[in-house]
Amino acid sequence: MKKIYFLIALSFLFACKKDSDSSDLIKEHWNGKIKSITMGTFFYDSTKVAPHLGKLINKSIREFNTDGNEISYTYINEEDEVESIRKNSFNDEKIKTESKETDEEGNLLYTSTYKYDTNNNLIEISTTEHNTNSTIKQINLFDEKNNLIGTTGYKGNNEIDFTATNKYNEKNQLIEEMIYLADSTLDYRAVNVYDEKGRLEKNTGFANDRSKIWEIKNAYQILDKEGNWILQQVYKDGKPNKVIQVQIEYYP
Repeated sequence: MKKIYFLIALSFLFACKKDSDSSDLIKEHWNGKIKSITMGTFFYDSTKVAPHLGKLINKSIREFNTDGNEISYTYINEEDEVESIRKNSFNDEKIKTESKETDEEGNLLYTSTYKYDTNNNLIEISTTEHNTNSTIKQINLFDEKNNLIGTTGYKGNNEIDFTATNKYNEKNQLIEEMIYLADSTLDYRAVNVYDEKGRLEKNTGFANDRSKIWEIKNAYQILDKEGNWILQQVYKDGKPNKVIQVQIEYYP
């Protein structure tokens, strides 16, 4: 259950607020009328010709409706096999209300429901794992600018699993994230730096004793005709670590 839990948590970076003027694609800084995005993550292999694609780590295929909101997400593992498919449902106001995740054979794994405040901020995610019939929740707190400033995660027995607090700059970009364990001990602190286009350029993690756990730098090297990046090199501790390759399909 922990795996799906943190996948949901990461999605808050781009999908914490929904309204008619802000789609998933807009929040993620993609341009144009995108129909699908296929994203493959590979280990960097210097023995290969550019773009130095090594062994596949994972792949995802995301499909979007004409409003720019994600309607499905397919996760493909390192063996290039479909592992799960998540499909999202929306109401008449174009707000996501439910997600159902199945395995490659169509067996239902998870169902998630979403609740919003009067500003359409996503204040609660409730996810049920159908194999165990247990339900976990995430409760979110927003500031007056509709920025996600706090999250509390609950286990299936309704006990606190973790808490998180966020800080933003004057551009409403997430610049610091602090994750605490259930006993309120700091697990780690992550600091973000962005480029001039608002894309995440560097992410650095620090342990409770302020020692550096990781430092990841992103380089968006190749753009398509719409100005969307289609190749990204990820550097860890100053060395090439991964390559992310993107294929984008546009609506006519």
